[in-house]
Amino acid sequence: MADEHMDIDSRKRKADEITPDQAGAQEGETASKKAKLDDAPADGDADKLYVVKKQIEFYFSDSNYPRDRHLLEKAAENNGYVALDHIITFNKMKELNTDIATMVQAVKQSTKLKLNAEENAVMRVDPLPENSDYDQRCIHVRGLSKEDSVTTIDSVTKFFSQWGTVLSVRLRRVGDKKLKGTAYVEYSTQEEATKVGALGTAKWDDLELQVETKTAHFERKKLRIKERRSKEKEEKQKEREAALEKLIEKGLIVKVQNIKAAADTTIERDELKATFGASGVLRFVDWKPETGVAFFRFGDKDSALRAINGVVSGEIKVGTEAITAAALEGEEEFTYWKDNIIAGNTNKKGKGGRGGRGGRGGRGGRGGRGGRGGKRKQSTGDDD
Repeated sequence: MADEHMDIDSRKRKADEITPDQAGAQEGETASKKAKLDDAPADGDADKLYVVKKQIEFYFSDSNYPRDRHLLEKAAENNGYVALDHIITFNKMKELNTDIATMVQAVKQSTKLKLNAEENAVMRVDPLPENSDYDQRCIHVRGLSKEDSVTTIDSVTKFFSQWGTVLSVRLRRVGDKKLKGTAYVEYSTQEEATKVGALGTAKWDDLELQVETKTAHFERKKLRIKERRSKEKEEKQKEREAALEKLIEKGLIVKVQNIKAAADTTIERDELKATFGASGVLRFVDWKPETGVAFFRFGDKDSALRAINGVVSGEIKVGTEAITAAALEGEEEFTYWKDNIIAGNTNKKGKGGRGGRGGRGGRGGRGGRGGRGGKRKQSTGDDD
């Protein structure tokens, strides 16, 4: 799908170029296949020369040139000039069925373009504007017909000219070059674009078009992307938690609190292990002396239950104070398993170090054989 922030596919500009009948729209004229341009010459040869001039001027115009990455790159290679024998390969120039000699004469008639000394390359006369209000002068349109015979640069220009002077129209296309049903329409002023964008909808025959300013469209899209990513993040988190849930053996972790040693003494982990190990199968003791809390992971629920009952009955005593014991449940149990048991097992599996076999620099690492040496999958995004 075409990149939304790039207004044309500069290497295949067929969808975005001004048509011969639309030549002069940059000067504020309405493009129409039924209406002849007011300032266009009357005879055929002069008329073709005029259209060729307008087409080349469009390529280097403020509407197109700053966003035409391909043309900018070509100009940068030759001190701002672009070879005429390259421009003649553009789709629209092919449609005009012109030749280099005609292009030379067309450029000579332009006040916006100039030729090099050899007359085989062209550049714009004025430097690019430092600050462009292009985005503020554009609207985004949705709901257009996806039929090429219905939605054309001319037809879209003619329809939106009822609200102001249309300078350019860029029809959006998907990967297979089919129309997407959306377009950017550039007006001559911000006021015109703002006025049309404020309409919200526009009726064109049986089509109900959605219109908004280009800046509003970008903001809406950014919000939609943010919401989508947030939803994806939540879904991934739920998937991870569901996977973790399957690894958790419930009812095996017993939390014992208020373990306090006598003055000038300490309670060692081995002492706790021996005391509570008498209740059955004890897998691990997580002793936190600074808090007076210990977590006991038993091998089965019966062993855990015997330990709890032993504390409650007073049969099991540790330290100088009465202790309490209870099995972890719910979120507390889930979090403990995730942070202390599952995470620990994962770290052990990943052991090997950065330089060891299987580590980042080893034989199975990111840069070694069997690592992530393949091409990354290109991500695709939507663009309406």
